[in-house]
Amino acid sequence: MKPKKVSSIIVYPHLVELVFAPVHIDYVEQFLFELNTYLPSLSKLHVDYKHLVTVTENFTRITTRINYTRLKQITFTYGEHGVVRSKNFYSYFPRCQ
Repeated sequence: MKPKKVSSIIVYPHLVELVFAPVHIDYVEQFLFELNTYLPSLSKLHVDYKHLVTVTENFTRITTRINYTRLKQITFTYGEHGVVRSKNFYSYFPRCQ
């Protein structure tokens, strides 16, 4: 019989801004999944655009949306100011238009 894996969600109730620079893509994924973390107050995100595209599967991955429904601002790191955001990006992050 396999042992049961027990994990709990880590809640950051007062975290309003999160900076991913420079970090491994695994950290971006860890904070996107509500299975690991819950960020009820997050409104600003600073992240590598390529990491965000990969982890969200080009802004179509439903399981990652929960933590980012309240986001109002996303800043891309590493000089990615000229990034052309896809149509899926705006439906994924509707408050960031």
